Amino acid sequence: MKSEQRSTLQQKQKQSQGQTLSPQQIQYVKLLQLPTLAFEQRVKSELETNPLLEEEPLWDNSDSESSDPLDPTEESESDAQDEEQDPSEDWEEYLQNSEASDDVVNQRPPEQDMDRPDPYVMNLLERLEQEVHLMDLDPMDEAIAEQILGSLDDDGYFRRDETAIADRLAFDQGFPVNEQDIERVRQLVMRLDPIGVAAKTLQECLWVQLDEAIREEEAANRILSATQNALRIVNEYWDEFQAKQWTLLQEKLSLPEEELTPAIERIRSCNPKPGSIEGDDSPQWVIQEPDVRVYFFTTSELEQLDTTTRASWLGTGIDGTTQIETEEGVFVVKLHPRNAPKLRVSRQYKEMWDRLQEASPGAQSRENEETKAFIKDKMDAATWFMDSIEQRKQTFLKTMSAIVKQQTVFLSTGKGLKPMILKDIANEIGMDISTISRVVKGKSLQTPYANLPLRDLFTEGIPLADGGELSSTEVKEKIRAWIQQEDPSAPLGDQALTDQLNQEGIQIARRTVAKYRELLQIPVARRRKES
Repeated sequence: MKSEQRSTLQQKQKQSQGQTLSPQQIQYVKLLQLPTLAFEQRVKSELETNPLLEEEPLWDNSDSESSDPLDPTEESESDAQDEEQDPSEDWEEYLQNSEASDDVVNQRPPEQDMDRPDPYVMNLLERLEQEVHLMDLDPMDEAIAEQILGSLDDDGYFRRDETAIADRLAFDQGFPVNEQDIERVRQLVMRLDPIGVAAKTLQECLWVQLDEAIREEEAANRILSATQNALRIVNEYWDEFQAKQWTLLQEKLSLPEEELTPAIERIRSCNPKPGSIEGDDSPQWVIQEPDVRVYFFTTSELEQLDTTTRASWLGTGIDGTTQIETEEGVFVVKLHPRNAPKLRVSRQYKEMWDRLQEASPGAQSRENEETKAFIKDKMDAATWFMDSIEQRKQTFLKTMSAIVKQQTVFLSTGKGLKPMILKDIANEIGMDISTISRVVKGKSLQTPYANLPLRDLFTEGIPLADGGELSSTEVKEKIRAWIQQEDPSAPLGDQALTDQLNQEGIQIARRTVAKYRELLQIPVARRRKES
């Protein structure tokens, strides 16, 4: 018996590769996805909680109250003095040569941070990523799940081509992934909270929510007939439900009205947009001003500007601004000023640190050591935060520059949106698709012709007979225009719309036309028909 027990006890070693984000990287990722107003609030919160961090004033007259601001000599002397007292100098040395030991740092009383507010709330994507990490997936499946999450639209649906994900994983991480692997992992992701996220269609989204509800009811030994009937309706009679053909639905289910009504209400109680901000715990930020502006100047317009005006408009020397020169002219990308705050390390604490460093060895009391440990800790936090802000700004500008290069025609004329997906921009600037998704999500853009969400610039490419591509946005507009002009007594069905698009050289399948019609929230032909 003992020998049998010993034979079952085995030690196994398993080697796997994984990526662990540092605290600085996590902070950068969180800042990257915040829209302007939320980002501004995050900066204010950090300024309130970290005394070493402060905003640079527009002017600083603390050195001399009697200084004459009109005297250029005094101004230059003040500037020179500012440079000599630059708080960013010599701090790297203290980080490495600080006399404050790790023991002192670790022995700080926890009360110092007990009342520290936590203004940041994880958004949906972060919560889902955290859930994925808790699923104990192997490295390949976890990478697939992260790509799926990074590809979700604003409503939480997965509409990206699986082939594109497979190519990305093979190229970036060397995983031999196929479409079956992606579908298998997607089925797991749909069971995360909120249930139904990563579904491809509304029907699938509702089905998985009802199916999960059945499992919970089975576990509690209380299966409700309303849930069972609702699941059957979504699974077998979806067209009748969408068309609101209640009588026909009642006949096919062989249910009395008093049982059909609760089933329909059960379906309506499901969440059709699991990724929507509604019902999300993250703050709902509202801002009227765009997160980024794009201006366009033709060559002739630039020639008419004087040197000062040209420098002002082109953003020369202005933080948070970049320009892209093209054959048509110059594009100027300007981030909202709140996206490029000027922060620095407090001079007051720099002077305090210098005094502590110069103190004689006999004066190195425990109180002084704890003060030095406190300053060192806060300095680390301030440095990381400023670095994360700078990295966020540069990533934002690099992404926008790549977008401008892809969409020069649309941004200069307001027409001719080019097919573009997140992968195109990711490849252009050498970053991951999930990073581009974070930059774009929730951000707005002002162009000379319209204000629009950045997401609206990303559209699928529909192949043309001549070998070119047409933006899915333009295809949707064609579908919308034809339906608006149709004969109400003989509305155009999905096949008729497909035939018309094919006649114009647009190679598109009927199911794609049906998907676009649903995205436009246009009912099927039989529901649009007027007698």
